[in-house]
Amino acid sequence: MAVELHRNARRFMTIFILSLGALATSVSGQTFRSLTPREFSNWVAIIESGNAAPGTATLAVENGSFTVAGRGTEPAISVGTPLLVDTGEAAEIVIPTWTNCHANSSECQFTAVFAHAHPGRVNVISATAGFQEAMNALAGSGTTSVDVPPGHYVINATLRAPPSMRLNCANRRETAIVWSTSVTGAGIDVSAGDIIEHCDLVGPGTASSVMGVNGGYDTWSPSAPYRAGATVVPTLSGGQENGRYYVEMATSCVSSAQEPSAANMPANPWPAISGATVADGTCAWRDAGSTRVTLEDDTLEGWGGDEVNTGGYNDGWLIEACEFRNGGNEGVLAGGGSQHMVIQGNTFHDLASNAIDFGGGRYNLASHNVIRNVGQNSALGVDTDGIQMAAIPGFDAIGNRAIGNYIENVGQTGIRFRGFNGQIAEDETAADNTIIRPKLDCITWDDSAITEAGTFLKNDSAIGNRCLTPGRDGYLLSATQPNDDSDPSIVDNSSSGVNAPSYDLLIGSSTSNAIVSGNHFFSQSAGTPVLDQGSGTAMTSNQAGAGTPLPEELHGVERLEELGNAGGAGGADWVWADSGSHRLKFDDNNQGDLFVVGLEAAGASGNAVELAANGYDLADAGAPPALANQLPISATLNAWGPGVIAAGTCASTSVAVAGATPGMAVVVTPASGEAIGLAIEGSFISAADTVTVELCNRAAAAITANPQNYYIRILR
Repeated sequence: MAVELHRNARRFMTIFILSLGALATSVSGQTFRSLTPREFSNWVAIIESGNAAPGTATLAVENGSFTVAGRGTEPAISVGTPLLVDTGEAAEIVIPTWTNCHANSSECQFTAVFAHAHPGRVNVISATAGFQEAMNALAGSGTTSVDVPPGHYVINATLRAPPSMRLNCANRRETAIVWSTSVTGAGIDVSAGDIIEHCDLVGPGTASSVMGVNGGYDTWSPSAPYRAGATVVPTLSGGQENGRYYVEMATSCVSSAQEPSAANMPANPWPAISGATVADGTCAWRDAGSTRVTLEDDTLEGWGGDEVNTGGYNDGWLIEACEFRNGGNEGVLAGGGSQHMVIQGNTFHDLASNAIDFGGGRYNLASHNVIRNVGQNSALGVDTDGIQMAAIPGFDAIGNRAIGNYIENVGQTGIRFRGFNGQIAEDETAADNTIIRPKLDCITWDDSAITEAGTFLKNDSAIGNRCLTPGRDGYLLSATQPNDDSDPSIVDNSSSGVNAPSYDLLIGSSTSNAIVSGNHFFSQSAGTPVLDQGSGTAMTSNQAGAGTPLPEELHGVERLEELGNAGGAGGADWVWADSGSHRLKFDDNNQGDLFVVGLEAAGASGNAVELAANGYDLADAGAPPALANQLPISATLNAWGPGVIAAGTCASTSVAVAGATPGMAVVVTPASGEAIGLAIEGSFISAADTVTVELCNRAAAAITANPQNYYIRILR
């Protein structure tokens, strides 16, 4: 609903009204351990001297300050903070380049570039519902947290987060932050140390090119001019990347010809302690901390660009327990030079391009994510995969891992290792993933972009994956060189023109030392099972070919594709859906096929069971078992005192035993009254349902009571 709100430009006025509605609420009694956006949007300035024509102009406004409980008076307008000028036909977003607004003055002036004239008394309000103002106020406030209560917030400009900021929403089901169609570039530009949690971040629609969360840094350059406050990260050359970023402290400067690295300048390397400095030409760089950003328990939806683009040269991002949906491009793109990214426990669905793309990254991890319906409505291509671990121009892909992910219905490949001209994809791993119904293949060693000779995929591993490609020629592992992606039935995977769908396992010629072990997959390929065009492949313990079952996970339910026969083998137990009987079968250790028997409905306790009409299942017979089939009938003869039994005499009694019939055998235990001297001398069925038991006194004196219980059992 939030996305639909601003997809239509004709609803622009509605957006402003909603913004104004949010402005009217302030939160009192704050202790200011954190700040809230509404406190910084609770103002409306009025233009008293406007501009008569478009262009650069300085406007005078009244009510240019506001009061925040516990903080005092704040200027409403500041340089670089977007404003919404006018809420009528001439509404526009402007960014002040100069102001003379002060906290203790109600009148204010600001300069900006205007697309429209605003000669009359019109409103000026925050273009970001107070979010940018609250982020700006974090500096010197003694806090790093912007707390967002439940509500619907409309943002009309890109938010620029300061370093080490926590944007903490109440919860992502009741806290929607919605970017309007006036936004360009990105929804929020993050900085090192930022945390965004529990927020629903809604983009302006998939038709836009706007990214959701955007990061990234420039690398250090030799003999380059820098302005005060510039930020850089060390280069990747020589392994100098360290996951930290640096701020230039001089007024302006020029870097030296050599980077301040351990390799170039052992006595003057980049520091790795916050606040430490290093000299570099006329520059002085201060260690500003880790580049890590955390996204946790967020929803990102409706972004036409990447929903998250980390930008280049980042280290250690954590993206966890988030949902990425309804996007026009990728879910998460880790830019070139990014490393040690952890993307785990997220859900990705209904995206136009890759769910996760480690593009030229190192030692990144995608773990236990659920990926569904990615690239289904896009033209078949190499960017409609579940997870891509790809070398890109200028960057190798080293040591990336995809572990334990569930991937279903992707536009091309479940997981792709991808080389590039002059760049390698090396020591990458896909392990314990489940991949269901990819349009093309499950896991690919892809050298489709390579035109020069050489090895571009090295030491990559596919271990313990499960793959299901029902109803077509499917294959678990392949490599393409070159690749016609326009038609999955015509895929030229080698210089000799091999047709990949004829193979269950295919390793391409630019691959070396691949490890293919313990994978379990089902396909309907009728061609040669394996073609290995690489070198040094280690291929062991794979289960491949028609007839191997694989469950499909559907919201906790196991769905089995029907097969003619699973072909059980010794040392393993098999369960599959039989296509002949349309029932489950199992085979324990290759001992023979058996049906899995079920119960049609719960029966009555004590009733017999019988085969149902279908000959497979069990049903309630409607009555207890026939007498001939019952267990032994039994009863108890309780303590009995028939009066005095004189020494050497006997007495008898009758006991009711249901089901007893004359002629059946009777066993009574114990056989004697033990210490009191009684003995069972006789027992028989004297009539239907009646047993007579005779007790005799073999003692020297009379017995006047019998405290012993006797157990009577009827044998048939």
